[in-house]
Amino acid sequence: MPIARQEIEIAVRVREEAEDVSAVGTIGLCPDVDVLAMDSHCDQDGVVLLLVTTNALKTTFVLSTVGFQCIASQVVLIGPLKGTGIASMIRTHLANAGIGVQYSYLSRTERGQRYLVVKTTEIVRTLRALENCGAIMETPANRSAGVKSDLRQEKYAA
Repeated sequence: MPIARQEIEIAVRVREEAEDVSAVGTIGLCPDVDVLAMDSHCDQDGVVLLLVTTNALKTTFVLSTVGFQCIASQVVLIGPLKGTGIASMIRTHLANAGIGVQYSYLSRTERGQRYLVVKTTEIVRTLRALENCGAIMETPANRSAGVKSDLRQEKYAA
Protein backbone atom coordinates (compact mmCIF):
# COMPACT_ATOMS: atom_id res chain seq x y z
CA MET A 1 0.00 0.00 0.00
CA PRO A 2 1.68 3.24 -1.02
CA ILE A 3 1.46 6.03 1.49
CA ALA A 4 2.58 9.62 1.52
CA ARG A 5 3.98 11.03 4.69
CA GLN A 6 6.16 13.83 5.93
CA GLU A 7 9.72 12.75 6.69
CA ILE A 8 13.08 14.32 7.48
CA GLU A 9 15.73 14.29 4.76
CA ILE A 10 19.34 14.68 5.80
CA ALA A 11 21.75 16.41 3.42
CA VAL A 12 25.22 15.05 4.24
CA ARG A 13 28.37 16.86 3.19
CA VAL A 14 31.84 15.42 3.66
CA ARG A 15 34.28 17.53 5.65
CA GLU A 16 38.03 17.15 5.19
CA GLU A 17 38.41 15.21 8.45
CA ALA A 18 35.81 12.64 7.30
CA GLU A 19 37.30 11.81 3.89
CA ASP A 20 38.24 8.25 4.87
CA VAL A 21 34.80 7.42 6.28
CA SER A 22 31.74 6.38 4.24
CA ALA A 23 28.44 7.93 5.34
CA VAL A 24 26.46 4.92 4.14
CA GLY A 25 28.94 2.54 5.75
CA THR A 26 28.66 4.45 9.02
CA ILE A 27 24.86 4.15 8.99
CA GLY A 28 25.26 0.44 8.22
CA LEU A 29 26.82 0.05 11.67
CA CYS A 30 23.47 1.06 13.21
CA PRO A 31 21.23 -2.03 12.95
CA ASP A 32 18.15 -0.09 14.07
CA VAL A 33 18.41 2.51 11.25
CA ASP A 34 17.21 1.65 7.75
CA VAL A 35 17.76 3.85 4.71
CA LEU A 36 14.42 4.39 2.91
CA ALA A 37 15.72 6.70 0.19
CA MET A 38 19.09 7.94 -0.97
CA ASP A 39 20.36 10.21 -3.73
CA SER A 40 23.41 12.35 -4.37
CA HIS A 41 24.38 15.41 -6.36
CA CYS A 42 27.25 17.85 -6.70
CA ASP A 43 27.11 21.55 -6.04
CA GLN A 44 29.75 24.28 -5.91
CA ASP A 45 31.08 22.90 -2.61
CA GLY A 46 31.29 19.22 -3.57
CA VAL A 47 29.20 16.09 -3.20
CA VAL A 48 25.99 16.06 -1.17
CA LEU A 49 24.34 12.80 -0.12
CA LEU A 50 20.58 12.97 0.55
CA LEU A 51 19.20 10.42 3.01
CA VAL A 52 15.75 9.57 4.37
CA THR A 53 16.07 7.02 7.18
CA THR A 54 13.87 5.40 9.79
CA ASN A 55 15.58 7.47 12.51
CA ALA A 56 16.71 10.91 11.34
CA LEU A 57 17.85 12.06 14.78
CA LYS A 58 20.14 9.07 15.33
CA THR A 59 21.41 9.25 11.74
CA THR A 60 22.34 12.91 12.12
CA PHE A 61 24.01 12.31 15.48
CA VAL A 62 26.09 9.35 14.26
CA LEU A 63 27.20 11.06 11.04
CA SER A 64 28.03 14.34 12.81
CA THR A 65 30.06 12.44 15.40
CA VAL A 66 32.39 11.02 12.71
CA GLY A 67 32.83 14.38 10.97
CA PHE A 68 30.03 14.80 8.46
CA GLN A 69 28.13 18.07 8.17
CA CYS A 70 24.37 17.35 8.24
CA ILE A 71 21.43 19.60 7.43
CA ALA A 72 17.88 18.35 7.99
CA SER A 73 14.80 19.45 6.07
CA GLN A 74 11.23 18.30 5.55
CA VAL A 75 10.22 16.24 2.51
CA VAL A 76 7.31 14.05 1.44
CA LEU A 77 8.10 10.35 1.15
CA ILE A 78 5.75 8.30 -1.05
CA GLY A 79 5.88 4.56 -1.15
CA PRO A 80 6.52 1.80 -1.38
CA LEU A 81 5.52 2.18 -5.03
CA LYS A 82 4.47 -0.77 -7.16
CA GLY A 83 4.31 -0.88 -10.93
CA THR A 84 6.00 1.37 -13.45
CA GLY A 85 5.38 5.01 -14.30
CA ILE A 86 3.68 5.87 -11.01
CA ALA A 87 6.40 8.33 -9.95
CA SER A 88 6.03 10.40 -13.13
CA MET A 89 2.22 10.40 -12.74
CA ILE A 90 2.60 11.68 -9.17
CA ARG A 91 4.93 14.47 -10.32
CA THR A 92 2.44 15.44 -13.04
CA HIS A 93 -0.42 15.44 -10.53
CA LEU A 94 1.50 17.81 -8.24
CA ALA A 95 2.34 20.13 -11.14
CA ASN A 96 -1.33 20.20 -12.20
CA ALA A 97 -2.26 21.06 -8.60
CA GLY A 98 0.06 24.08 -8.80
CA ILE A 99 2.53 22.72 -6.27
CA GLY A 100 6.08 23.82 -6.93
CA VAL A 101 8.45 20.90 -6.57
CA GLN A 102 12.01 21.95 -5.82
CA TYR A 103 13.33 18.47 -6.60
CA SER A 104 12.33 14.84 -6.46
CA TYR A 105 14.05 11.51 -6.79
CA LEU A 106 13.13 7.86 -6.92
CA SER A 107 15.11 5.48 -4.75
CA ARG A 108 15.15 1.73 -4.31
CA THR A 109 15.97 0.03 -1.01
CA GLU A 110 18.07 -3.09 -0.60
CA ARG A 111 14.82 -5.04 -0.19
CA GLY A 112 13.64 -3.81 -3.61
CA GLN A 113 11.03 -1.32 -2.39
CA ARG A 114 10.84 1.95 -4.36
CA TYR A 115 10.17 5.32 -2.74
CA LEU A 116 9.65 8.74 -4.27
CA VAL A 117 11.00 11.72 -2.32
CA VAL A 118 9.48 15.13 -3.10
CA LYS A 119 10.94 18.40 -1.77
CA THR A 120 8.48 21.28 -1.75
CA THR A 121 7.86 24.33 0.40
CA GLU A 122 4.22 23.30 0.85
CA ILE A 123 4.37 19.97 2.70
CA VAL A 124 0.78 19.97 4.03
CA ARG A 125 -0.68 21.05 0.70
CA THR A 126 1.37 18.38 -1.07
CA LEU A 127 0.06 15.69 1.27
CA ARG A 128 -3.53 16.85 0.69
CA ALA A 129 -3.06 16.85 -3.09
CA LEU A 130 -1.70 13.32 -2.94
CA GLU A 131 -4.81 12.08 -1.14
CA ASN A 132 -6.66 12.50 -4.45
CA CYS A 133 -3.87 11.45 -6.81
CA GLY A 134 -5.25 9.19 -9.53
CA ALA A 135 -1.81 7.65 -10.12
CA ILE A 136 -2.00 5.84 -6.82
CA MET A 137 -5.72 5.31 -6.52
CA GLU A 138 -7.08 1.83 -7.04
CA THR A 139 -7.56 1.06 -10.73
CA PRO A 140 -7.57 -2.24 -12.62
CA ALA A 141 -3.99 -1.57 -13.80
CA ASN A 142 -2.46 -0.97 -10.39
CA ARG A 143 -4.80 -3.17 -8.36
CA SER A 144 -2.78 -6.17 -9.60
CA ALA A 145 0.37 -4.43 -8.31
CA GLY A 146 -1.18 -4.09 -4.85
CA VAL A 147 -1.88 -0.35 -4.91
CA LYS A 148 -4.63 0.82 -2.57
CA SER A 149 -6.76 3.92 -3.02
CA ASP A 150 -6.00 5.66 0.26
CA LEU A 151 -2.63 7.24 1.04
CA ARG A 152 -3.27 7.67 4.73
CA GLN A 153 -1.62 5.16 7.03
CA GLU A 154 -4.51 2.79 7.60
CA LYS A 155 -4.57 -0.96 7.92
CA TYR A 156 -6.33 -2.84 5.16
CA ALA A 157 -7.85 -6.25 5.67
CA ALA A 158 -6.44 -8.86 3.37
